[in-house]
Amino acid sequence: MIRVGAEGALPPGFAAPRSILGKMKDGIVARNGWIECEEDGGGWVHARRLPSRMDLSVCVAVAARPGRRLARAIRQDMWRALRDLRGFSPVVRVTAAGDVAQVTAGGQIDAAWPRAATEARLAALLADPAHVARWRAWAGVMLLGLLPFSAMAQVVAPVPPPEVVAGAPSGLALVLQEVLVEPQAEGAPWVRFRLVAPDLGTVDFAQVEADFPWLCERFALPRLAQDGQVAAQVIISMASEPVPFGETVPEVIQYFEVFRPVSEPGGDRCIWEVF
Repeated sequence: MIRVGAEGALPPGFAAPRSILGKMKDGIVARNGWIECEEDGGGWVHARRLPSRMDLSVCVAVAARPGRRLARAIRQDMWRALRDLRGFSPVVRVTAAGDVAQVTAGGQIDAAWPRAATEARLAALLADPAHVARWRAWAGVMLLGLLPFSAMAQVVAPVPPPEVVAGAPSGLALVLQEVLVEPQAEGAPWVRFRLVAPDLGTVDFAQVEADFPWLCERFALPRLAQDGQVAAQVIISMASEPVPFGETVPEVIQYFEVFRPVSEPGGDRCIWEVF
């Protein structure tokens, strides 16, 4: 077991279990091949299977609300990063540790595997600011950032407000959830602008259809130009509440449209792409 932010003492009770034995409350949920459940002590586990050994184990403290949403978001990104690891059954365990979430990520590996290199890959993922920001947005922020254990009580910085996108043709209130850059084998990357519209359920698609080209041309393209980023495709998505990328939640309304940005003498614009 290794821990990110290794300088300083671990908080009391902060230890990675060698196994997840399933001392759980009633109501274990299996969904899309994954298991999530609440522990008797209030922690949450998201896993491929239970019980499960923790052959690979990395511990971090994340300034986010502990719970199933945080466990699910971290598991999703860990699975993407390590799915080439043969025999890997991911496990994420999240518990409260004062004002932060104690996260143990890893799982069971039923094959030969390069321990040092794999632990380093997972530690880098758990320390990546972009991933941490997404987990905090999805789970609910408690403090600021990913904390080394020696600094847990020292952070007093205010949480920045969400970025509001105003002026869409529909009149809906929109908040930027995240921007994802997806490198491609050839050419420029695809860039996703994922927005949340809490009142999306009060309208039908026809009432928000015009928002998508507006968002691409008035919001996404200026942001790309400001950041010096070139995109082969711009994907604009809108959801009634935050959803981890790549997951489908039946009760959440989600729409998206794909555009190809083009530069013309009259200015940059977005061409709708048939998906």
